[in-house]
Amino acid sequence: MTRTTYAAMLAGLLSLTLVTAPRAMDAGRSHILAPQEIVRQLEDAGYKNVHDVELDDGVYEADATSRAGVPVDLEIDPLTGRVLREDVDR
Repeated sequence: MTRTTYAAMLAGLLSLTLVTAPRAMDAGRSHILAPQEIVRQLEDAGYKNVHDVELDDGVYEADATSRAGVPVDLEIDPLTGRVLREDVDR
C-alpha cells in the first residue's frame, strides 16, 4: 500500500473515533436517574417533602418524610430508584 492509502485509512479511523467516542461516554451516564426522577419515584412510594437529593459516593442521598410522618434520611440506588436504606433523621 502507498503512503496515501495509509494516510486515508488513518484519517478515516480517527474521524470514526471522534464521532463515536462521545456517544460511548454518555452511554454509561444515561442509566443514572435524574434527581427529579428520584423525587417522583419517592413521592409515588408515599414519601413526602422530599428534598436535598444529592449523588454521593455513587448513591443518591435524600431527606424526606416517611409514610408514617417521620423525618428520614434515605439512600437510593441511582440506577433503579430503589430505597437502599432508611434511617430516622435525628
